[in-house]
Amino acid sequence: MKKFFVFITMVLLLTLAQMQMAAAVQSDGYIHKNHFYAVSFDGEGDAIVRSQIVIENTTESEIRNINFEIPGEIVVYQVVQENPGRATLDYDKIITSEATVLNIDLEYPIKTMGQGTLVLFYKIPHYAKQDLFGNFEFDFKTIIDKDAILIENIRVAVNVQEGLFLKGGEAKVDYRPGFGIVSETALSEIKADGISSPYYNDYYYGIRNAQGLVKNASNLDPLESFHVKGNFGENYAMLYLFDGVFWLIGIGLIIAGIVFALKKGAKELKINSGKENDFIKSGAIAFGSAIGIIVTIIGGFVLANIINGISYNLSGIGLLVMLLAGAISLGLLFFPALYVSSKKGILQGAVTFFLTIIFLIILGMIALIAYQMLFANEVYRAYDVYPTQTIYD
Repeated sequence: MKKFFVFITMVLLLTLAQMQMAAAVQSDGYIHKNHFYAVSFDGEGDAIVRSQIVIENTTESEIRNINFEIPGEIVVYQVVQENPGRATLDYDKIITSEATVLNIDLEYPIKTMGQGTLVLFYKIPHYAKQDLFGNFEFDFKTIIDKDAILIENIRVAVNVQEGLFLKGGEAKVDYRPGFGIVSETALSEIKADGISSPYYNDYYYGIRNAQGLVKNASNLDPLESFHVKGNFGENYAMLYLFDGVFWLIGIGLIIAGIVFALKKGAKELKINSGKENDFIKSGAIAFGSAIGIIVTIIGGFVLANIINGISYNLSGIGLLVMLLAGAISLGLLFFPALYVSSKKGILQGAVTFFLTIIFLIILGMIALIAYQMLFANEVYRAYDVYPTQTIYD
């Protein structure tokens, strides 16, 4: 009897373990481990997209079919499976009112607890909208898979073709295949030659390291789309026109407020007319010194980067430029206060120095906020549910 109870106990334990393993494997849907997008915009607002999607099968059955909803009416160049096997895939394309649905049959099923990688090359015509000033505005949206319960990581890199300026990011053209801009002609050649094309591997492996405006997100829920918004255009000045006007008005209001505060403060302290003028002059000198320091530092940094970008052999000159900018900034910080001290006394010189420090802090914060607004595009998540009914054109 003792052996019988031991045998029954072992059987029950093994049965429970198998049930737990089955429960651990079973899931309401599979997981997207990674999404990588390399997006190139041209002068007509067309978006050329290379995407790489890594899927992990957390269900108890093989995955043989995938349905992707891609925002916009797209032109598909190629759909490729890279893992667990490599093949060009067939698909059915359905146009809805808001998106293009691709019903993709996998050549190599993704087994339970296995991973698969899909690569899509496609174009979204007129995706970016042009305004009256010739600038383009885009709102790039990532692919939705309604059967996926989670998207763990997303990386989107947006760039523009040569001759265009990208606002909010570094519009950097890297002519190594696959890393910089990819044109519609290049994708057409890949489509014609298939995955045997000598350029296919370069463009495929370059998706993860694409340059430009790069944004990341993680842990997106089902039916949730990651958006990257931005602007680009041919004319750099027009691209930043409204930002420049906004900051000029803002700086003007700040200057007016400072002048008003100085006058008000002088009157509240009951300073006589002559000393009141000295107080205002010290404030004006301090404000001018702070402006000069900010401009010198920014100008030196930009000039040094330009010199270093011409050739690494000129990095020493770039360093000298930065040192010179630092020396000029120190001079602008101390010499105005010393000059005022020699003319109006130590107390007035001290007022000038401390006002310079205060203006530096204020203007530095303004410059930092302006930099963040001009060089960091708004990125947000939005729940986009696209209609499933079929609308054929």
